[in-house]
Amino acid sequence: MVHPFQSSLSKSEQAFIEMHGLKYEWLFDAQGKGLPFYKVKMELLEKRVAFNTTPCKDYGHKLRSRHGHCLQCDEKRIAWVTRKRGFTYLAFSNSQKLVKVGFSEKIENREDSLNRTKYGGIADWKVFCHVKTNQAFKLESTVQKALRTTQVIREYEHGGFRQYANELFKSSPSDSLESLTKSMSELSISINKLVLDHNFSNLI
Repeated sequence: MVHPFQSSLSKSEQAFIEMHGLKYEWLFDAQGKGLPFYKVKMELLEKRVAFNTTPCKDYGHKLRSRHGHCLQCDEKRIAWVTRKRGFTYLAFSNSQKLVKVGFSEKIENREDSLNRTKYGGIADWKVFCHVKTNQAFKLESTVQKALRTTQVIREYEHGGFRQYANELFKSSPSDSLESLTKSMSELSISINKLVLDHNFSNLI
């Protein structure tokens, strides 16, 4: 499925993103905004790559980290962007019957953040399970691939910015949990690392 942001990127930017395994849902459109502003917004929305930024002085590149570093000039910065340690989590919206498969550096208050920012235009997210692992990024991607036939992309606005949510799937909590546990097995991640919300049965 083509992400809407792809049409806003140059061919060289698209090639760079794909070559380094970056994900389009990590992108933040920083058009007309300075570093102090988009850094805060990216941290809030858990975005990792800003595009449409002020061109870098050396080559005019416009892909930057949330700290303002040019990723195309200094590719070692990509290691931070793609770091794997953290949490893979599943959240469910009862009103929309959608599951979000996400990655977060911190799990505390993640549910509140999703609802406060109305991720995907939705404000009734419930994080019902999470896994802390050094393979969190890979686990997230594996689960998303398993659910890709049910993927949904939704456009929404946050703080006057156009955003796209494409970590959404028309899946039940139980089916997505099954995909998560199977993916954990594929990656040899112990099932004992899985933390399931005690109210999970109320979501089924």
